[in-house]
Amino acid sequence: MFFNGFGNIGQKPDNDEYYNVLGVEKDAGQNSIKKAYHKLAMKYHPDKGGDPEKFKHISEAFEVLSDENKRKAYDTGGKDALQGEGGSNPMDMFSQMFSGNMGNNNTNRVKKGTNTQYTINITLEDVYNGRNKNLSLSRNIIDKDSVFSCPQCNGRGMKVQKIQMGPMVQQIQSQCNDCNGLGSKYKSNKVKENLKVYIPKGVHQGKNIVVDGMGEDILNGESGDLIVKVNILDHDKFKRRGNDLFIDRKISLLDAIYGVEIMIDHIDGRTINIKSNDVIKPTLFNPHLPVNVTWERLNKDCSLEPYANADISDSDKIKDIITNGQLKDQNINSFIIKNNSTYFYKQSIDEIMKNLNDKKDSVIYIKKLNGNNMNCIEGEGLPLEDNNYLKGDLYINFIIDFPDKITNELKELLLKHNFTSYNDTLDDENEEFEIIQKNPEISYGEYKSNLNIDDDDVDSNQNHNDGPGQCAQQ
Repeated sequence: MFFNGFGNIGQKPDNDEYYNVLGVEKDAGQNSIKKAYHKLAMKYHPDKGGDPEKFKHISEAFEVLSDENKRKAYDTGGKDALQGEGGSNPMDMFSQMFSGNMGNNNTNRVKKGTNTQYTINITLEDVYNGRNKNLSLSRNIIDKDSVFSCPQCNGRGMKVQKIQMGPMVQQIQSQCNDCNGLGSKYKSNKVKENLKVYIPKGVHQGKNIVVDGMGEDILNGESGDLIVKVNILDHDKFKRRGNDLFIDRKISLLDAIYGVEIMIDHIDGRTINIKSNDVIKPTLFNPHLPVNVTWERLNKDCSLEPYANADISDSDKIKDIITNGQLKDQNINSFIIKNNSTYFYKQSIDEIMKNLNDKKDSVIYIKKLNGNNMNCIEGEGLPLEDNNYLKGDLYINFIIDFPDKITNELKELLLKHNFTSYNDTLDDENEEFEIIQKNPEISYGEYKSNLNIDDDDVDSNQNHNDGPGQCAQQ
């Protein structure tokens, strides 16, 4: 055909495959693409027991999407548009990336302006529902029609000064101060621009949303990007930890004994009924504070892929590194010592436990979570950032209004079941939920393990000193 495979004019190009292979959205920035490749390459690299064909496919996808020119061609015409581009050795790509050399061989890289930073404040309701936020920003745009060659350096960007030193003449080259070394001069205009930024559901604190080409303008290059950093404001009723929500609810001592029937105004605007005939016990710990880590020791090995390894075998030092040292924010849930080396695992504790096997010369240490359970409504927390169909949990901290002392009158009320209650008259139109007992540390550990970001400080906007009100009664 005349168009060599591009004759299907009007049809949508098949350009989903590479994005699906890496598990990223089509508007993903280079950092997200690099992180996705890093994670998959560690898992499927042949030297680590991975599938060579799978690794080759992953590397092929990364080679295209990490190159702006190839990516544009692929987005426009799919794989057919890449014919003749040639391919790289996936093993070389892997070694370059993990030795810090990725991208250094691209001598034709286009200059790019400075990125602009902007912090956007959003509410917990925005996190739950997702929304578009309107931004109004001002930036300097170069007037391309005003560009002219610098007369001081004749467009070279450098000046040469000759100095007579006896019989010798020395030439000293320096940057032209008149054009700051650009070789050209121009006018710029301050332009006010309005744009929309989409805040995805379940977004984490500190997430950077990249808006291409909305940063500082530059001569003979591309504008930088606008980096919008998400800051989640405190809520007056709910606290967030990972995908879970926490709310305080006051009840009387007698409600705690005889059962609760309450309504809660949820963050999405619904009112839900919550009912329990069980005795409600006070929450005697603060779920927003770090827990003291204990470790279970087993003579086992694990078939999962380790996150990293190190030439160290002192278990006490390793525990300290994970708890207080360099690996403090890396969400390490387990480590194995074998052959005088240590292998670290970031998978969830449940997944690690399911993949243990007997091995006499290996010792595995697994984090032990305490038995701190809370009253929980499953699936009523925030949507997961990477899968909005799934949600975290809603934990209710019942603050029991204890009397100062047990009087005879109170005893009679208990016996007669005649007392002042904080219970609500339930509306039959509302959804009704039952309370279960669940450890919030388990779901938060899974959240941190699954979140594909480097910075673990994902909920720093929450006041971690404000724990459940019942804690003061310990």
